[in-house]
Amino acid sequence: MLSVEARATVGALRLDVAVAVDPGECLALAGPSGAGKTSVLRVAAGLLRPAQGLVEANGETWLDTEGGIEVPAERRRCGYVFQDYALFPHLTAWQNVAYPLRRLGRRERRARAVGLLERLGLGERADARRRLNHEITARGLSQGAPPPRSRARA
Repeated sequence: MLSVEARATVGALRLDVAVAVDPGECLALAGPSGAGKTSVLRVAAGLLRPAQGLVEANGETWLDTEGGIEVPAERRRCGYVFQDYALFPHLTAWQNVAYPLRRLGRRERRARAVGLLERLGLGERADARRRLNHEITARGLSQGAPPPRSRARA
């Protein structure tokens, strides 16, 4: 389980959040621009230290501001995809998602990547290259949010 509790002030934003997600569960953070979605992810990844907070992952405490615990971002086993997408334009959607799985055989990489894309409602676009950003906007997802294929890669 990943559990994030945080209170922080980031510019004009006053963040006060508690969220938990079980292993294998897919969680979407939704809200208007400036609501704090990225800040929650940054707290979990160790890129933003809240004034008060507790972050636990699979029984390991990554942050406990009251207890003086703060595991650095590079020591957290946490993937984070920045909003600039960081995708390879020459690769298909499934190849971008499968990129971190290079140690596996091609068939297994493809099967896992397509499965993740299907969980995000994009399985039919596994072999697509360029049009995905347009589809995301057409589906009404935030233009500031990373495309589902980059979230799947995380």
